[in-house]
Amino acid sequence: MSEQQPQWIKCASQLPKEDDADCEGCVWVFMPFGFTGKPSNLVFRIRWDTVANRVDHITHWMLSGLKRPSAPQVEGNASE
Repeated sequence: MSEQQPQWIKCASQLPKEDDADCEGCVWVFMPFGFTGKPSNLVFRIRWDTVANRVDHITHWMLSGLKRPSAPQVEGNASE
């Protein structure tokens, strides 16, 4: 079974929702210009709910794909 690769989504067309966030509450974002206005092409993870407050700087976002793994199966009492 193959999973689709996450795609960049324009903030102007759709902002992330809580369900879009990874296990740490983040999504990937793209910022073509830094806060000083100079070209930067920055890609970084940020909390999903912060994106809406930064749409003047952040133009795109995507799912991070980061998922918390399940705990390993252990036999007996974990405190032993």
